[in-house]
Amino acid sequence: LSIEYVDIDELHKWPGNPKEHDIGAIAASIARFGFRDPIAVNVRNRYIEEGHGRIDTLLGLRQQNQTAPRFIRIDGARWLAPVMWFDDDDLTQQGYALAHNRTQDLGGGYDDARLLESLRAQAEAGTLDGTGWDGDDVDALIARLAGQAPSQPGLRYSIVVGCRDSEHQEQLLERFHAEGLSCKGVVK
Repeated sequence: LSIEYVDIDELHKWPGNPKEHDIGAIAASIARFGFRDPIAVNVRNRYIEEGHGRIDTLLGLRQQNQTAPRFIRIDGARWLAPVMWFDDDDLTQQGYALAHNRTQDLGGGYDDARLLESLRAQAEAGTLDGTGWDGDDVDALIARLAGQAPSQPGLRYSIVVGCRDSEHQEQLLERFHAEGLSCKGVVK
């Protein structure tokens, strides 16, 4: 594979992409570590096969007049991102995009003790930001390892709750935290 830097305005999101993204988490990671993961693009139609969330993040940062992240090249007003080109027919492009997202979803669980060791090191150094983890995650992991919650490797239960407004969301988050639940508020 070869990497080429391409103007982000010349790339097109695949209209059939079903994946949703946590742009805040992606932006925090890029802010801390730079843009380290090239975008996969089909040379036939310039549709992104994987990297939609990263491109949305870059477009948003540029629109907000933010400084370009490390590893993004600037050419005048253009932001150039690293791209890996693929020559795929439509079904291969679609299949790869689906497989890339799904295999990350199915990627497996964590060794909780090793994870806690790494998270603690990051937290103690004040560098937990941008990792996708926060203090609540660390607290929940500590509780699980202490036997306060059942732990089954790779198994995690989630629930999405719709709220009337931001005040309702805050009330529910406080209640859930008081009950020892790990939860995050997201605005969509």
